[in-house]
Amino acid sequence: LSGGTVTETASLNAATHPASWKESVHITDVKVGPLLKSLADMDMLEGSLSMDTNMKATGLTEAGVKTLNGRGNVLMRNGKIKGFDMAGAIRKFTNPMAATGPQETDFSQLSGSFTVKNGVADNRDLFMASPLLRVTGSGTVDLVQKLLDYHVKPRVVGTLKGQGDASPVRRGLTVPLHISGPFAAPSVKPEISASTLIDNAPALLKKGKVG
Repeated sequence: LSGGTVTETASLNAATHPASWKESVHITDVKVGPLLKSLADMDMLEGSLSMDTNMKATGLTEAGVKTLNGRGNVLMRNGKIKGFDMAGAIRKFTNPMAATGPQETDFSQLSGSFTVKNGVADNRDLFMASPLLRVTGSGTVDLVQKLLDYHVKPRVVGTLKGQGDASPVRRGLTVPLHISGPFAAPSVKPEISASTLIDNAPALLKKGKVG
């Protein structure tokens, strides 16, 4: 399927209405972009997906999503998240006048485990790596309302330099971000506090070099 393999074990109880079902799925190296587009008309992720899930629900239509329960884990490689520019949000923290770039975030790896209760997925161990960033975080994905609510902590491990920036963002900078809103148009806002500024003082005060 879509460049990879999917192995599924499932059962369906059609003796009652609405029907109930449960399944376990093992996915290896599936190209997630075309799959999401064809199954859910979503265009927010690209990359190679490997995932294991155990799910159950009542109902075979979209309305049944609110009865979805289970757990799983996911690993994605060499992809991008569309709709927001995480590196750009960090540049805005250090320079509010910085030019914006493409509204997407590239990654070499994205992983985490999750539980699903009544159609809302909860993740507490998000990890994302790219040549420029290491990101940890936690949050929820509401599959019923199609809403995101994530708190993430990107740490700069490379050199971030945006369009028109006179100087790069320094390595070691960590800016907590709140990602929220609908799948189609999520917002990304820095979560600035006194502790954020204190923790980032060494990176913010460096002059003339990156280190």
